Amino acid sequence: MVTRAQLSLAATRRWSEDRRSGAFELLLVTPVSAAEVIDAQHHALRAAFRGAWWTLLVMNAALLLMIALLPRELHMQGTVWRIFPVFFAGGAVLTWADFPTLRWLGLREALRAPSDVKAAARTFGWVMGVPWLAFGVAFLLAVHRRTEDAAVVFLVWVLGCLVYDLRLVGTSLGWLVVDLRRRVAESDRST
Repeated sequence: MVTRAQLSLAATRRWSEDRRSGAFELLLVTPVSAAEVIDAQHHALRAAFRGAWWTLLVMNAALLLMIALLPRELHMQGTVWRIFPVFFAGGAVLTWADFPTLRWLGLREALRAPSDVKAAARTFGWVMGVPWLAFGVAFLLAVHRRTEDAAVVFLVWVLGCLVYDLRLVGTSLGWLVVDLRRRVAESDRST
């Protein structure tokens, strides 16, 4: 969660500051295409958080490996072990999906929100808030079920989060790519 909050701040800070300072107005007169500007910012954010992304993926893989190699030491009797692979594999899959979603949505919100803090809060809230509310519902559904059924409930939650992330990326890209120069001009007038 902390890494995702940091990425939300990083994804919104530069564009928000450039918009407020007027530096984005220079974008309106450059020969660089909007797609190149968006792509460069996205790649810079990806490079900046690549280490954190890999760390979270390796951590989930290590937890999966521990379940596979040390079930007795972890005191997993019966079918209890079935739910944990869903959590850890799901955590890896959602890390893989959340990072690009935070980057794309952060760029959009940086042009829409009045400050970088509000843009980061909106970004983090959309990417993390809705899935965690859904997790609460999934948890309540899973608590009163057998372990196998609970694992399926959490698997459905992970798949739902993936679909949600894809939707957020699609709407963010659609909003940004339509005409970035117009979006920058609109955001300058709204502040």
